[in-house]
Amino acid sequence: MDVKDYISSGILDSYVLGSASEMEIKEVECLAMIYPEIIGELHKLEMIFEKFARESAVEPPPDLKLKILSQLDNVKQIPADAGTPSELKDRLETKRTIPLLVKIAVAASIALLLAVGGLWIRSEQVKNDFQQRLTNIEIENRQLKNVNNILSHQATKKINLSGTNLSPESAASVYWNTETSEVYLKVNLLPTPGADNQYQLWAIVDSKPIDMGVFEMDYALENIQKMPYLVKNAMAFAITLEKKGGNPTPTLSAMYVIGNV
Repeated sequence: MDVKDYISSGILDSYVLGSASEMEIKEVECLAMIYPEIIGELHKLEMIFEKFARESAVEPPPDLKLKILSQLDNVKQIPADAGTPSELKDRLETKRTIPLLVKIAVAASIALLLAVGGLWIRSEQVKNDFQQRLTNIEIENRQLKNVNNILSHQATKKINLSGTNLSPESAASVYWNTETSEVYLKVNLLPTPGADNQYQLWAIVDSKPIDMGVFEMDYALENIQKMPYLVKNAMAFAITLEKKGGNPTPTLSAMYVIGNV
């Protein structure tokens, strides 16, 4: 892919402004984890749009409120004996006109304040949303690099877990670093568990099962997942189906995959 052409396509502008489609958002975030140039361009666009929003922001005149209040204070009652009937009529017309103008001024000022406030709030929402998404991309990017470093490390062993008689088509892979004792899991195929069940990974050490933690199927199918526990001297790894939250010991009759180191 030509990264320069992608950057100049305008899709990053739409992403920053919050007008990109859901598919475009996923595409940008995926490519940002692969190409550092895209993250750099997103940062640059953020600064450009933020500067533009600040420079083009419209604020109501600071004395507008005082002017409106002074207009309200100037509207006084006309005495009943003030002048001839024709003069009184003219004054009454003026009396009706002034409040009307004041109402128009008040309405206009409120509309202006709401418009300015709305634009500012929308600008802040878009900015905060973009910054959060960019932060998430950078976190995922660092995690992905860390996983790649672990997987490519010379001390990392890949153990293929094959399906048992219970589920011959099932398969998964364990990546175990013998120096750091870290364990990563990638599920290739496992039956969807029930709402009250959860798969649990086990390491076999000295012929005894060691709990390596439960995992969510949706995530493990799409990602290489780091397991929460470390293990040394593992002889094999296996996955069983347990109650939600896991069990202290494996249910051997519910073992779906197993593989020797």
